[in-house]
Parts: sequence; structure tokens; C-alpha cells
Amino acid sequence: MMRVCNLRSPVLSYRVRVESVSWVEAMPLLRLARAWAVALRFEMWATAYVALLVHVVSVALIGFLIVGRETLPGPDGDILNVLKHLLVPIRFFGDHVWAWVIWGVVCYLNKAFFGGVLCRLAAQRWGRVEKQGIGVAVGVVARRFAWYTITPVLPVALAGLLVIPLVLAGWMLRVPLLDWVGVVLAGPALLLALFAAVILAGLALAGPLFYPSLSVEVTDGYDTLSRVYAFGLGRPVSYLGAVLLLVVFGAVGGGLLMVLLGSGLWGAVWLLSYFSGLPLGYLISGESSTAASEWLWYWVFGVLLLLPAALCAYVYAGLTWVYLTLRQLYDGTPVSDVAPASGPAAPAAHVSLAGEGDEGG
Repeated sequence: MMRVCNLRSPVLSYRVRVESVSWVEAMPLLRLARAWAVALRFEMWATAYVALLVHVVSVALIGFLIVGRETLPGPDGDILNVLKHLLVPIRFFGDHVWAWVIWGVVCYLNKAFFGGVLCRLAAQRWGRVEKQGIGVAVGVVARRFAWYTITPVLPVALAGLLVIPLVLAGWMLRVPLLDWVGVVLAGPALLLALFAAVILAGLALAGPLFYPSLSVEVTDGYDTLSRVYAFGLGRPVSYLGAVLLLVVFGAVGGGLLMVLLGSGLWGAVWLLSYFSGLPLGYLISGESSTAASEWLWYWVFGVLLLLPAALCAYVYAGLTWVYLTLRQLYDGTPVSDVAPASGPAAPAAHVSLAGEGDEGG
């Protein structure tokens, strides 16, 4: 109950009853709590699972072909240990430089493609575009895959170009006849290097928004860079607060999901061990008396991979909502506006794909 008085006429007064408060409209970042509902949809979870499967298989193949030993079932066969080292293959690759280089390229391309597809699927869901499924999302990313790979590199290339005058000035200072030229060049070069540092700092801050922007706007990399830097650096408090909420909701939801999937998986493994007569350790370590039963380890590993896949889907779903919210805060574009699959239409740059007051529901 709220009492409001008219200051000009104290005699007249009235009461206002507050029936409800839309906290989501007042604080749209609270919608991040529903990112798990978007991430656990079948197409999102399945896409993230395929992405992780490609990652794991590529690590195993690189380790087998270059390092010279099999990477599965792992260093000691323990399933959790194998999962950890396949996701971050420090023990598998060691000091093999070419293994790291090839894996880095494969990982980058894998992230660009599947990350873009996940962001597009999340944008379609947040915008309630039910008729656009995974086929549309894959088509959007496939047609503009070059931008998905080039855009994150453009700020690094620009920063590298801005540092070249400083490198030349330092080289001239080594030459007796050119040292004064290097001194004169050092002043502007230092300013350019400072600007390069700002570009790299902005990349580190707003870089996670590249794929959501490319998938939502369906435009080129230059427009994406202008949007991401403007939204991320123009609203740093809102952006950092959104990232903090994303981490909090991810930790809470991930913990619950770990308990549910973990208990279900280990219960199923115990039942399989009980009825098959195989020791429980065989299903966990991959060691068994028969070749057929050893392959059960791979089934258990495949089911275990569902958990990190869910976490990946959640991250991309959450980052997509963060981008949509920052765009609304920055230029007033509704979060439900997502570019059509063919790109921004003329004369309007976006088309509304959801009704008012029903964003991302």
C-alpha cells in the first residue's frame, strides 16, 4: 500500500495499490536465471554435446598421430581424470609444439562454428522464434563463417599494426645515425602503443560478446566490433554485473545439475555392474577381462560428457542474453529483435519476432 499526497493541495489525497511489480522489466538481467531453461533444450544441449565430442576426438587423434601414443582410455584409465585431461590436454601433449598448434587451430574453428550456432539458437529462443530451428542456425553460421573466424582476430591485428612504429623507433635507437629520428618517432609511437593497449583491453573485456553479436545481428565483423566495443565499454558496470550474475546462476545451476546427473549416472553404473557381474572398477577404469566389456567404459564416458556440454550451452545462452540486454540499455532496441536468417532487411535493420512484454519467455 502506498500513500501519495498532492503537495499543492494537502486536502486532496489518494491511495495507490501496487498490485504487482515486474522485476524482470525493471532489471532485465534477472532473465539470466532462465538461461538454464534455454541451455537444456534439446537442440542447444545436443549442439554443445557434438561440439565437445569433436573437441575430445580431435585431442585423441592429435595425441595418437603426433605425440605417438593412444590418449584413450587415458593416463591411468580413471574416467574423471581422462575427462579432465581431454578437455585441457596438458599431460597428453606435453612439450610437443605442433600438437599444441594443430589443436589450437582445430579448437578455434570448433568454437567459432558451434559457438555461433549455440548463440543463434539462444537468440531464436530468447526472441521466441519457434519456427527457426537448428537448420536455420547452422545456415546462418555457415554463410558467415569467415566473419566468425576473422572478427576476433581483427582487434589483435590492428593492435599489432599500431605497435609497429614503436618497434621501428626502438630499432632506430640502435643505429647511431638514426637515433634522433627514433627519438622523434618515439613520442607518437608511444601514443599509438597506448591506443593498442586500450584495444586489447577492450577485446579482453567485451570479446565474449563477438559470437552473440554476429548471431543476433547477422552482419559483418566491422559492425560487430563497433557494437561490442560500444555495448561492453559503454556500459561496463552493467556488463560486469551481468557476468557476475551469469557466474552465480551458472554455479548454482551447475551444482544442482552435477548432483542430478552424477547420482543418476553412478546409480546406473552400479546397476549395470550388479547385473553384469563386472566389478564396478572395470566400468570406471576401462580395464576388464574381455574386450567387449572394456567398451562399456566409452559408454559411461559418453554419458558423463553431458555435464560439461550443459555448462557450455548455458554459457552461450547467458552471453546471448547479456548482449541483448546491453543492446537494449545502450540504444533502446528491444531484446526480442533478432535479425532474420538472411541478414538485416532494408529499410529496417531488424524485425521484431516477439510480442511486447514477452521477451525470451
